[in-house]
Amino acid sequence: MIANSGHVGISDRYTPNVMYPGDIIVYTVVDMLKTGDYIQVLQLTDIKELAVEHVEVTKISMIDGAVSVEDPLSGSTYSVTKRNVIDKVVKVITAFSQEWEHVFYEFKDRRWLLKTLKKNLDLLQEHRLLQPAADS
Repeated sequence: MIANSGHVGISDRYTPNVMYPGDIIVYTVVDMLKTGDYIQVLQLTDIKELAVEHVEVTKISMIDGAVSVEDPLSGSTYSVTKRNVIDKVVKVITAFSQEWEHVFYEFKDRRWLLKTLKKNLDLLQEHRLLQPAADS
């Protein structure tokens, strides 16, 4: 029997302390959450578009299952219903590591993937260049 118990994705964004563009992310369905878990949530943006965000669990309500989270990019905190939690990050395979190369080799459309990774790594580099220097 085959059951839907998760999926694997390739990150197209930077999430502090979690992932960089190109990292391979292993997700699992959410049975139990704990503080510190990183999850994907479905959110409605200010302009009424759906967005998938990676956030860190800060608290779980025992009453209604609501999940308090923190956005690692902005630092903002908010609450999401359990039904808006898509899945949980269980492993990150660092881009260009030996394990990553093994998995990447099995990916059939490598040309598209390389193009996408390059574009997103360039965007990350551009973003870093635009950030003000941190005070030492």
